[in-house]
Amino acid sequence: MFVPAISKTTMILENQLFASTLIPPLAAVIGPLANVFPIAALVTSWRAEYTASGTDASAKALQDPHWCTALNASSLAAAFLGTIILLMLLARRIRYIVGMPMVILLWLMTPGLLISGVVSMHIYAPPLRPQQTYSQGFWYAVIAAVLYLFASAMLVINMRGYFLDHYSASLQLTKHEGISILQGLLPSLWLAVWAAAFSQVSGLTYVDALYFSENTLLTVGFGGMLPPNNAAMGMIIPFTIGGILSVGFLINGISTLVGRINESNLILLREEKDRFDAMRHIQISTGKSKKWWIFCQSLLALSVLWCVGAAVFWKAEMREQHLTYFETFFFCFVALLTIGFGDIYFKSNAGKTFFVVWSLIGIPVITIFISNLAEALPFLGQADITFGRWVRMLGSRLLRRVTDKHPRVRSWMKTKANTAAAEQSVRSGIPFLRPESSEEGQNAPQNNGQTLEILAELFSGEIADEHDTARGIVVAIRSVVRDMATAPDKRYTYEEWVYLTRLIRSNAALRPLSETGEEEDLVEWDWIGEDSPILSGKSEVEFALERLCESMARYVRQQRSLQNERGASVKNALRSMMGLEGPTRRRHSVPSAIIKLHPWYSIEI
Repeated sequence: MFVPAISKTTMILENQLFASTLIPPLAAVIGPLANVFPIAALVTSWRAEYTASGTDASAKALQDPHWCTALNASSLAAAFLGTIILLMLLARRIRYIVGMPMVILLWLMTPGLLISGVVSMHIYAPPLRPQQTYSQGFWYAVIAAVLYLFASAMLVINMRGYFLDHYSASLQLTKHEGISILQGLLPSLWLAVWAAAFSQVSGLTYVDALYFSENTLLTVGFGGMLPPNNAAMGMIIPFTIGGILSVGFLINGISTLVGRINESNLILLREEKDRFDAMRHIQISTGKSKKWWIFCQSLLALSVLWCVGAAVFWKAEMREQHLTYFETFFFCFVALLTIGFGDIYFKSNAGKTFFVVWSLIGIPVITIFISNLAEALPFLGQADITFGRWVRMLGSRLLRRVTDKHPRVRSWMKTKANTAAAEQSVRSGIPFLRPESSEEGQNAPQNNGQTLEILAELFSGEIADEHDTARGIVVAIRSVVRDMATAPDKRYTYEEWVYLTRLIRSNAALRPLSETGEEEDLVEWDWIGEDSPILSGKSEVEFALERLCESMARYVRQQRSLQNERGASVKNALRSMMGLEGPTRRRHSVPSAIIKLHPWYSIEI
């Protein structure tokens, strides 16, 4: 038994896939989300002075130095400009080699300016302890600097892969990935706009309104803040409805982007069918181990988010509430599950600030964990399927009893079933050997007499008529297009691939040559090679459709060439018959004429 192993080459290819296809969309999601934090840092002073109560919530803001405000505004402008250029780059409005360095430079300037302001504030105008402290604006600046450093580092990794020729200078995004990026922008825009509106209605500061909006958006409801008037209560209703929808879009978008890396390509004996079966076995077994590996990664990410978040909250709330680590650990559990008992809520500036970014990170982490849990433990997700099978089995037994007692009903049902099967066969077009199981050919069927007869028929002799081949290709394209619409991830059986391969290779000798003299179209492959349909990086349906279209294009070129040759032959024959051999006699003896050979074909002589 061949046991596949994830080689070093495979890991390198997966890293290149992550750097080329996932980093730019993830950066496009992180960038607009991080833009909210420089706004909060700009509109809020970085220092506050305690009042008689001595709490962070009642502290009064102190005026920031002018140089601090200038650094804040400059960092916000650089962040917005970099985000706009990245979105234009993803929309292919700017060349990669021009746009990506600009985004990296601007997103490195943003944390550079913020860090300069933070360090300068700490050195030249620090809060006077214990009467003064840093406000939420200061901590938002710190978090924004960290996020932009992380995003720019990811883009540097992407740019490095381009300079090393690991991939081309283009960002190929599918329609779903573009939608996922737009969905990722919604929560940040929703939070920023509604926090500003809510702060005007409720009288809260912008950062407190941002914390309250995040608390409400995630349906946690700690109870530390309440809407002070009827206008604020009325705003919460549309905000919550729209916010929950935007968070759902964010979850779907990030899950779609991260889910692409789960589809790994394997780069790794006898007859062709044995090689196909071996490759299919490797694909299935490696897919299972890959699901467990992804599940362990998501579990580790959730554990780090939980434990590290508890440690940060424990440290941040030590002065205000004197909480223990276990209490903050339990609090994180309650917050992640959006239970919100209300006995513990944030009171410190650092705790409120960190909760906003921590909760936003927790949304995709816990969602991906749950989805990977269902994939790694399929029996959890298939419990309802098993129950449905039992129900169908009991129903079929009852139906069999009825048909045994009424032969006419049984005969009528059999006739209807045969008619439906014939109609489905005509619609499908391709005479595939379709297994009765509903798993869409994930496992190759066992060889039987019917399979051997079909294979013998397929491999016996040459195709009698090239036009029959063209008709077969058209019918195959129609069936594959239907598969792409209904089951885009379908895996064809070996017998289906036999028929498709014969159509694809029917005119392989007509392949065009590229500028380097090599044949462009792919018609020959090894099931365990890098050019195998199973390892192509595309779905088998998409691979088959591309190869069939190439085969049809070769047939069209062949027919056009034959038509030109026949036309030239007929033209020369007519000239010979009419005595028009030389150009001089054609010009002086006989006027030019048009001979109509067919309703749609004529020759000018």
